[in-house]
Amino acid sequence: LDQWETYDGYVYPIKWSIFIESEDLELTIEPVIKQQENELFFRYWEGAVRVTGFKNGQAISGYGYVEMTGYAQSMKGVF
Repeated sequence: LDQWETYDGYVYPIKWSIFIESEDLELTIEPVIKQQENELFFRYWEGAVRVTGFKNGQAISGYGYVEMTGYAQSMKGVF
């Protein structure tokens, strides 16, 4: 649904829509701040996300945490 591009052209997906029909659950997950990439021993995106949606027709919301690796560089040989 949305993406964020690093200063050198790597792209991270940063917004998701999830629908679980059996649970009557529909969620949208998006970052609190788009630019949450870290460059330590390897590059990765991690940070706070906001969750909004509906469960059984009732509005719900909350916060969470997402970590993504492998978008800006391969993780092969890192561990």
